Amino acid sequence: MHQYQLEEAEKSFQDALEFHKQAQSVLGQANDLRNLGKLYMRRDQLEEAEKSFQDALELHKQAQSVLGQANDLQDLGKLYMCRDQLEEAEKSFQDALELYKQAQSVLGQAHDLQSLGELYMHRNQLEEAEKSFQDALKLHKQAQDVTGQANDLWDLSKLYMHQNQLEEAEKSLQDALELYKQAQSVLGQANAHQDLGRLYMCSDQNNQAENSLNTALALYKQINMQIDEASVFELLSQLDIHDIN
Repeated sequence: MHQYQLEEAEKSFQDALEFHKQAQSVLGQANDLRNLGKLYMRRDQLEEAEKSFQDALELHKQAQSVLGQANDLQDLGKLYMCRDQLEEAEKSFQDALELYKQAQSVLGQAHDLQSLGELYMHRNQLEEAEKSFQDALKLHKQAQDVTGQANDLWDLSKLYMHQNQLEEAEKSLQDALELYKQAQSVLGQANAHQDLGRLYMCSDQNNQAENSLNTALALYKQINMQIDEASVFELLSQLDIHDIN
């Protein structure tokens, strides 16, 4: 969304909030506040986002919406991750997980476990991270969420790369790539090819590395991801230097 569209969206959510206040719809207000919070997150207005999520949480409690509370807590967890407040983030994610279980939301639990896995990776708690990603993967399979499964496998590949378990990392990336193709996610495929390129560079498989990186480059161009294109060019230049040497 461009700045103008974000401003328009904010106005729409504010108008909806006023309408739901007049109509005394607690649930309507809570959902509007959550939407505003997500919009503020996109604009990097973290204080406003936190206030919106906290207000939404209070109203979802008032409306006795377990799923609403879980979503607010997950949003707060992501906000705390952005601020590097990892203890607060972990507590929010754990509280959200309990509520998703209560609400019997398989997808909610899966997304939450994925976020917890990322938090544990950030803290270098690799066993906890692997368990979270594996649990998320099982639940995304149960929910038949193809993109969710692909993201979990991509996360697992990063964990295995970090531990220098290159075979496991390659298998996770290849499996993720197949699922991203199924889901028709160009960005997912591009990211997986870039990471396969990195992996092949680590194991001196330079031809495969070059093929993967060129595929990633073509896919990033397709969706106009210039920052990612630049990082692939950098990896390709490292390959060229290696070949000269």
